[in-house]
Amino acid sequence: LGSAGEIVGTVICGDNFIAENLGPVTDQIVEEIKKFEPDLFIAGPGFNAGRYGLACGSVTAAVRKKLRIPAVTGLFEENPGAELYSGLCYIVGTENNARHMGDAVKKMVDFALRLAYHEEIGNPKDEGYLGTGPVRDINYRVSGPTRAIDMALNKFYGRPFITEVPMPQREIVPPSRLEKPLSQTKVALVTDGGLVPLGNPDRMVPVNSVKFAVYPMEGKEQNGFAASDADLFDGASYILVPCGAPQRAVDTLKALAIELGFGGTVVTTPEHHDTMIAYTSQLPHVLACAYVMSPCCPQHNGFSAGSYRDVSRVARINEVLWTELFLDNADALTGELDILIDNITRISEAVKQRDADALRGLLRQGRLIKERLGE
Repeated sequence: LGSAGEIVGTVICGDNFIAENLGPVTDQIVEEIKKFEPDLFIAGPGFNAGRYGLACGSVTAAVRKKLRIPAVTGLFEENPGAELYSGLCYIVGTENNARHMGDAVKKMVDFALRLAYHEEIGNPKDEGYLGTGPVRDINYRVSGPTRAIDMALNKFYGRPFITEVPMPQREIVPPSRLEKPLSQTKVALVTDGGLVPLGNPDRMVPVNSVKFAVYPMEGKEQNGFAASDADLFDGASYILVPCGAPQRAVDTLKALAIELGFGGTVVTTPEHHDTMIAYTSQLPHVLACAYVMSPCCPQHNGFSAGSYRDVSRVARINEVLWTELFLDNADALTGELDILIDNITRISEAVKQRDADALRGLLRQGRLIKERLGE
């Protein structure tokens, strides 16, 4: 602001808190602002931070409406707060992240001072604000028909004028054309949850990424369209790793999973997820591959039955895919491998020593575990 003004107060609020309690917290913040008796209000800039953007838009619109003072915020055009509040307050367009803080603050302050000095604000394209801006103050002492005719004549003769009701400019996206009836069309639903390996090793950004990475996820031991299965997820478990997400988001995904045909949902942490996937999925693939490496495997025909099929089925593995999966989860997988090797070693020693009591004890232990699980 320099010599143009003095900052008389600052309000700080957690974006999670206000986003989950938008109406009441906005009212509370407006009351706090009111105590300072300000002549101008500036929020943000919120750039492309979704919850912060909602807060900036909600409070700026409320300050303008309730305190009737100039108010402005700054957001990236794709911020959800911009779409919701650009017709209720002035939102100066910014870049999408805080690296552009200096430029964003300068644009906001310059615009805000113009509001404070009651300068005429032109159209969004020329002035750099998003949407239509708030409804303008109208001189209702002049009748509506007179105002409308004055604007029409000004436009006809090329004189400057400002419409009282700016129309939003929407992007027109032409629909795709189907080359055959919908009943004969194969439709693919593609979703992206922003899933990355634990620790985000490739440093993927949360929004507006300029690169993409491929992280394989287990489904079947084979890959490719030929190995696809239309009912792969029917009755399967849908695993959620909220990492601090609001409970309402978790509940929404749970309901969606059941509607899509999943058998149930499990909520867990990243660490427990990796441990259990190592045990339930990756370890059996290791075991199957190690099992068929025996020189006896090529000679199994005529000797094998269900046991051979059960243990060896997933050995038909995609080695490129599963190498990535094993190495991405190396810590958890090696922990489970150590346990498996220790158990096999104990059984092997009992067999070598012809120790029937020790062998019976180990086999009994495995049977009882399965029985207790009801499997």
